[in-house]
Amino acid sequence: MELMNNPLAPSSIHSTLSLVMTDTVNISNDVPEIVANLVPVHIEYSGSANTQEYFTDSKIREDGHEVAYFRGCKLVGNNVDFANNYTAYVMNKSESLIRIQDNGNNEFNGLEETVKSVNSYNPVGKFTSINVYGHDAPLSQTNQWQLVNEWHDISEIIHS
Repeated sequence: MELMNNPLAPSSIHSTLSLVMTDTVNISNDVPEIVANLVPVHIEYSGSANTQEYFTDSKIREDGHEVAYFRGCKLVGNNVDFANNYTAYVMNKSESLIRIQDNGNNEFNGLEETVKSVNSYNPVGKFTSINVYGHDAPLSQTNQWQLVNEWHDISEIIHS
């Protein structure tokens, strides 16, 4: 009995488990064009919403800025166009696990099992500009979203 519980016994089977991660991004030409708005609120919901049915368009132009109201809060924003005709995407992420078993001979004289985590990103919309809002006043010119095109320029310098 002691021999069977001994992990070093020649007849015992050892197994190893390794995790491999893979990401795939699926982009096709038939992704719908959307209007992207970045608002300074936190909502505890991440699903889809039928905004055309439940919300009215309250945007107006005031002093060269977009002004909108969300639940009574005034939001003032600027439109940021992406440089060089870049396109951004809103993506849905799904994760699946795939188990791969190797019954061949390996250093452990037993089974080797690999679990592969596959993250798939699928676009639900694309946009070439974004409306970035602040509370009661437009965001400063040094806000991270206002500097998107400058980050692009810096990236071009670094990677060229």
